[in-house]
Amino acid sequence: MPNQEMTDRKEAALATHRPADLMEAISRAAMDPTVDVSKMQALLEMAERMQATAARVEYQTALARIQGTRPRIERDGKITIRGVVQSRYATLENIDGVIKPLMDEEGFALSFDTELVDGKLMVAGRLSHRLGHSETKHFPLPIDTSGNKNATQAFGSTFSYGQRYLYKAHFNIVEVG
Repeated sequence: MPNQEMTDRKEAALATHRPADLMEAISRAAMDPTVDVSKMQALLEMAERMQATAARVEYQTALARIQGTRPRIERDGKITIRGVVQSRYATLENIDGVIKPLMDEEGFALSFDTELVDGKLMVAGRLSHRLGHSETKHFPLPIDTSGNKNATQAFGSTFSYGQRYLYKAHFNIVEVG
């Protein structure tokens, strides 16, 4: 029995080279009153699998292109306590400013969502591709109550932290500086 990767490649090759032929065959079959409904259903399922496989392959190919050309991102933010820099990090604005043009060029969109789970903010980042494939990563984060933040600022800080780390996770971003 062939492995899943080989099956995916074969379906992706078929989907990218002959989607119009398959859709034409399905259309012809749909108009024929003698066509077995179960065979029609099987054809539609095969077409959906082929389309999903092609979308996943293009997603992975586009992501590989971004990762092959991605710039390193400077740590432009800093946490200062009593006048002393304690740590440096790449700000969300800096990460987005560098990665967004690459995402746009390759047909990606990144969206975020949150949910409070067991006292932690679960931050989810969904990376979607124009052909329909998407992947979601999650980070459960403790609410950032450091400094003099009020409750709203604590959630905002935690969410921003999660966004930065989800960008980094999806695109394998390396910070420098």
